[in-house]
Amino acid sequence: MYYDMPLMYTCQAPDGQFYVALALDLSETQDEWMYIPVSDNRLAELFENKLDLLEAINKVEGGAVLRETDRFATGTKTVVAVEPKDLLELDLPGPGVYLGTLRGSN
Repeated sequence: MYYDMPLMYTCQAPDGQFYVALALDLSETQDEWMYIPVSDNRLAELFENKLDLLEAINKVEGGAVLRETDRFATGTKTVVAVEPKDLLELDLPGPGVYLGTLRGSN
């Protein structure tokens, strides 16, 4: 299956924590996602284009994003906390990418 990137969604964990999920790599063997924890106020700022995705990552609430890897052959899933300074540049959105601009686009 092919997706035009960026592929992202928002979600809420059972504990009430909101996340912006960004696909890092989707392949036939594994999927990799980055989950950016955000408060409800920060999520509103993202949707209102007051905060771009890069700034939300670099100034992440809680100090780290979550990186999830799903390996299809083994059925394993790993989730690790990663500080923004340790992320690969190719995994980061460019400056000026706003969630509100991308919402609902094809």
